[in-house]
Amino acid sequence: MSNSPAFQFYPADLISDPEVMFWDMESVGCYWQMITYLWLNSGKAEIKPEFFRKLFRVKRAKKAELMWIKISKKFDCIDGVVTHKRVLEEMEKQAATRLARQCAGKKGGEQKQKNLANAKNLPLAKSTSSSSSSTSSSNIYSATCDSFILSNMLFQGIRHRKPDYKQPNLQTWAGEIDKMLRLDKRTFGKIEAVIKWCQFDEFWQNNILSTKKLRQHFDKLELQMSKPAISKPQTSCVGCGATDGLKYSMEAGEKVYRCPKCRATKNSKPLPVELNMKSVPEPKYLNVGVEVKKQTESLGDR
Repeated sequence: MSNSPAFQFYPADLISDPEVMFWDMESVGCYWQMITYLWLNSGKAEIKPEFFRKLFRVKRAKKAELMWIKISKKFDCIDGVVTHKRVLEEMEKQAATRLARQCAGKKGGEQKQKNLANAKNLPLAKSTSSSSSSTSSSNIYSATCDSFILSNMLFQGIRHRKPDYKQPNLQTWAGEIDKMLRLDKRTFGKIEAVIKWCQFDEFWQNNILSTKKLRQHFDKLELQMSKPAISKPQTSCVGCGATDGLKYSMEAGEKVYRCPKCRATKNSKPLPVELNMKSVPEPKYLNVGVEVKKQTESLGDR
């Protein structure tokens, strides 16, 4: 009888037993050693002093025999063989459960095989030719349908920027466009406009490289497309008009940009605004000390 590697343990059964309850820990340990051994060895063990000494891990066989006498009341000893009623019952219960599961699995497997056999006997749908059936299964979208046209438009936009871009499966791409038209309720014109815009946008042209990504970010693309473009102010060198390597310095309260060459030669054009420093009034906090000094001098004269 092949046993399961584990068995159920009921703590209440052990603690509620009045004999076991007052055992010392040495006796409890010997009891569980014997239970474990019986479970792993088909529920049987021979009564031998040397066997008890090894099982209970003591040096003297006499001590092992005394330990066995103390716990032997909880076991059945017949013809020199030790068994345990609860261990044998648990083994039989688990064996019955395994057998029931095997029968159920065998029955389910037979039913599965019967279903497969019935499915094979069903008549197949007639087709005009094998080539037409394979073509219809692989080419769901024709080259003239909206889904395929929009997919090809996106692909050609990518190819325009990267001629060696790998040829995708346009049928799969058309499937995503079809979902956008049917499920997402997008119109042909809106999808076309977004495709054209995203393939000219510096950021999105390298992020929308499939119709799946197009569908995923479509709302974001529409919002970005409708956002007014913000023109950045053009800056150039005041000396030569170059736009590379510019650095600015504050001159007369304004940013003045110069390229590396003009910074080295100190070349610059006249500033557009000449500030007359005499006409600029001094801040009030600079006049505080002067006013206090005048008042002190006038009091001294008195």
